[in-house]
Amino acid sequence: MTRTHAAYQLLRHGPLTLEQFRWITCWPTTAECKEVLESLQREKKIVLRRARGCCFYDVAKARQCQ
Repeated sequence: MTRTHAAYQLLRHGPLTLEQFRWITCWPTTAECKEVLESLQREKKIVLRRARGCCFYDVAKARQCQ
């Protein structure tokens, strides 16, 4: 399992801050976490949401056809 896949699967359980994500994954540096999360953002699989003064990484909702 790649780090990208693991990150996506983890975020499917709910949004996390960068600090929470790093604490759960135990990856060595915040930079490594941010690199993987930014990669998922570029692929439009996750989004960065702001709420209550915090930034949360969350799975992007699929667009529904109408």
